[in-house]
Amino acid sequence: MSTIFKLVSGEGRNNAVKLSKVEEEKIAGLPAVGKAMRGLTLYFDTSPIDIPYRIFMSDGFKIVLHDPDLHPLPLSSGFMVAGETTVEVEISKNVKEGLPPPFDAFGSGACVDTESEHFENPLKRYPKYSKELCEAECFVDYVVQECGGCRHFFHPGNESVCHLKHLAQCFRDAEVTYYGGGQKNDSSLPPAASCNCLMPCRQEFYSASVSSAPFRPTQYFKEIQRQAGMPVISNIAYVHFFYSDPVVTTMKQVAIYSTEGLLGNIGGQIGLFMGFSLVTVAEMLELIFLLVTRGRSLKAKVKQQKEVEALVRASMKMNT
Repeated sequence: MSTIFKLVSGEGRNNAVKLSKVEEEKIAGLPAVGKAMRGLTLYFDTSPIDIPYRIFMSDGFKIVLHDPDLHPLPLSSGFMVAGETTVEVEISKNVKEGLPPPFDAFGSGACVDTESEHFENPLKRYPKYSKELCEAECFVDYVVQECGGCRHFFHPGNESVCHLKHLAQCFRDAEVTYYGGGQKNDSSLPPAASCNCLMPCRQEFYSASVSSAPFRPTQYFKEIQRQAGMPVISNIAYVHFFYSDPVVTTMKQVAIYSTEGLLGNIGGQIGLFMGFSLVTVAEMLELIFLLVTRGRSLKAKVKQQKEVEALVRASMKMNT
């Protein structure tokens, strides 16, 4: 399956990931050959558009690989793709599972168990929690405050979108101030330092190995254009996504000592160095019980035996 997309040409969005699907056609009679035809193949029309108040100093668009349940963050992640290029994107998925408190997740502090039935998402702008989205929400709230109650068009929320002329200045000023580049008060810490976001105990990452070369149309691409009824486009970007290996790499943090294991190890060390065991404890308790219950009667019997022996010795002396 091959798909042709055209980038949304809204104000300031020429570098965005958001796409408007133009046409999708299944080309029959073109067999898949090896790895080169596996995965997802997309063709992008990257015809240049003169857009005022540009954010990025580059032509093309950005691709962000992310969990489908998480909101993408194109301003802080992803990679750029230019027009008239062929791009191969090799994807690999990695999972990290840390231990919840009282353990430190991978030595970087406590984590929040987002899969627990008692977990409640503290974020207001994003439906699913992650450390990056938590930090993004802190930044978005600060931008809305500094821009007079309006938001960036990339940012979710119920506020109205700022006009580009106003956004071009207030967003840059808010970004510099938020991260400590030009503070407006006497505080020693920037506003970003007050955003306390914990990482989830389970995290999924998509890594991409990207290679590119100049794009050259083939007969296969011309057939796609013909069947889709598309005009001849010169500024095309070909992007092919594929998994090199359908294996997910999971790094799981496991506690070295559990409560049961710790007690067992303590008992084992005591038994090794002192010959102490549960059987010895039972024998000691039995000895104490015998001393308490039978000690008095044993003492009386010994006293009686001594008295008998004294009488026998006295009678023997009298007979002599």
